[in-house]
Amino acid sequence: MDENRTSKIIAIEMIGCAASGKSSVVRDLSEKNSIFSPYVSSRRYALACWTYTVLRLPKIVFMLLLGVHRHYLKTLIRIEAALADISSMKREANWGGVLLIDQGPLSSLAYLHYKGVSNRWIAKWMNYLQRKAVIILDKAFWLDAPNAVLIERLRKRKSGHIMEQFPDTKVNQFYNFYRIFYGKVLQDVNYELINTERLSIRDVSARIESEFALVTNSHEGEDICGA
Repeated sequence: MDENRTSKIIAIEMIGCAASGKSSVVRDLSEKNSIFSPYVSSRRYALACWTYTVLRLPKIVFMLLLGVHRHYLKTLIRIEAALADISSMKREANWGGVLLIDQGPLSSLAYLHYKGVSNRWIAKWMNYLQRKAVIILDKAFWLDAPNAVLIERLRKRKSGHIMEQFPDTKVNQFYNFYRIFYGKVLQDVNYELINTERLSIRDVSARIESEFALVTNSHEGEDICGA
């Protein structure tokens, strides 16, 4: 389908609502198994941001005149730059393994859907990025749990989140809307949904490792709350 599919690197994105365990699982996998490496944007990403800003400048100006928020447009440029960076990493890699992308292009597209698609030009741009993501990303793991579990973890975790300050009814609505948009961006993607309600971080990691026949012998039971 694409030259990226024959790359030695498999690119997977971890996607899911706040407190579903994404970052903790990425950290656990990369610390306990050298085959897994977290994606860190390169200098090439910064250059791609600048390049795509210049290339899309007429469109950006037009969108600004239509009232599209600058941060929204910045996010679109960052998605395109990240996809270009990941694609280059896969194409030029001289090592085999799994590149873990924590809240990457698909998560950002879901965020933009949550914010609202204001016009048909924005919709066309987002559809273009969605098609690129389907080609470049090999798989996604969607981590989730019932709202009550996610809210409990959200209230307990050390790192702050903007939704912590809102009542449960508002957070429930936030989670429900995000699930709709995750489903939208994942509809053409090879993905697996993992319910983390009764799983430890290590349990989730082991399940992901098993997808690539890379199960390790380590099975610590660190609780997933706070992820």
